[in-house]
Amino acid sequence: MEQQTVLLTGFGPFYNHPVNASWEIVKKIKQLWSNEVVNLEIREIPVVYSEVSSRVPNLYGELRPSLCVHFGVSGYDTVTLENHGKNYGYKLLDVAGQTPPHNLCVVGGPDCIKTKFDLGRICSKYGETGTGVDIATSEDAGRYLCDFIYYTSLHQGGAPVLFVHVPPLNNPYSLKQLAAACKRLWRS
Repeated sequence: MEQQTVLLTGFGPFYNHPVNASWEIVKKIKQLWSNEVVNLEIREIPVVYSEVSSRVPNLYGELRPSLCVHFGVSGYDTVTLENHGKNYGYKLLDVAGQTPPHNLCVVGGPDCIKTKFDLGRICSKYGETGTGVDIATSEDAGRYLCDFIYYTSLHQGGAPVLFVHVPPLNNPYSLKQLAAACKRLWRS
């Protein structure tokens, strides 16, 4: 049996997040990983549109993941599963002071691409695990790098993709709580 690869990404530092909770959680999940059948690959992605535009397709070509889960930090106090990525409206400057060409992820791409996951089912099943970490769904990933990487990844086709927004560390959950909870998500 061929070993499957799961790709997890988190973002690097930006603005008032010198330590990005998303990357810390991804690293912690890797430390907790014990599945010998599934190869877990993790990557830190700079908060730069052009880096996302080049790295995501390259990662799909290099790793051929069977599942891709992107993580990003949000101001909410829940773990939030994003329903879809949007192609347009990227007017906020990245850490390099840039926006993507035409404020789009993919010129000529559809306006919106929905995840293949049934997020309602995941939330329902996840709630039964008793983790103590609140989980919710969202229809708007924010039109910044989180939404941008989600759409870019969904546009690659093939592997199922999920985007997970996480709260800042210790606000209200610890790194250990968030990593353990997030690790369970795709098993739901």
